[in-house]
Amino acid sequence: MSKALVQICSDFVFQSWEDASVHKKTSIYDLFSENAIINTPLFYQVGPESLKQSMAGGFQAFPDATFIITKVHDYERNVTCKWAANATHLGDFNGVNPTKKKVCICGETSFIFNQENQVVHYIATLNMNELLTQLGQQAISHKQSPQDLLISNVKPLITSLQNYYNTLTAREFECCSLFISGFSAKQIGLMLSISHRTVETYLEKVRFTLSCTSRIQMIEKFLSEQTYFILQDLARLLTVNYSTNLLL
Repeated sequence: MSKALVQICSDFVFQSWEDASVHKKTSIYDLFSENAIINTPLFYQVGPESLKQSMAGGFQAFPDATFIITKVHDYERNVTCKWAANATHLGDFNGVNPTKKKVCICGETSFIFNQENQVVHYIATLNMNELLTQLGQQAISHKQSPQDLLISNVKPLITSLQNYYNTLTAREFECCSLFISGFSAKQIGLMLSISHRTVETYLEKVRFTLSCTSRIQMIEKFLSEQTYFILQDLARLLTVNYSTNLLL
């Protein structure tokens, strides 16, 4: 891993919360691909503009936030920065009026780069319920149904994948994501409520499109094209949805 990419990621964590980056036109978002997947505790979106707007909203709520990077992990073209932040709640945040409370929160931000050193997948993780508790609020309660939540999260993932493989359908991506995660055609059929023969037909189309003959070749191709992690997210959502339905 190039030390330059690690430095770029560390710089972004700090600079994205600066006044100049939030309120003026900035070049720090130029490192993102136009179709980058943005995955945060508040939303899944495609494109860096959504992240920029989210950062602006966060800055308005916690303008005095200070960050410390506690650890950096890197593997090939993936960088993860673990961080801790202290801030004062001085503006509206997620519908919560300013409380002037001091908060301390830990999280991590992962950057996945393509061969052109562009970020194609940005993943920010923190405990939103812990943050809301520090603000004196109750834990998040989603009003959407599990199915609505699934659809709203899956759609941007499919859109991003179709920018790379525009001849594949949403269902083919779903089958493929579960297949490379280790599920058999019968298991995938059960999870998606379709026959295993239909699953096999979808997978055959994917293999033909990718010029691959095995699961390992598919995984290697997706890794080389920096789309494997998007497919992982898709498989995770589908698996959680299936598990939730079993409990209903």
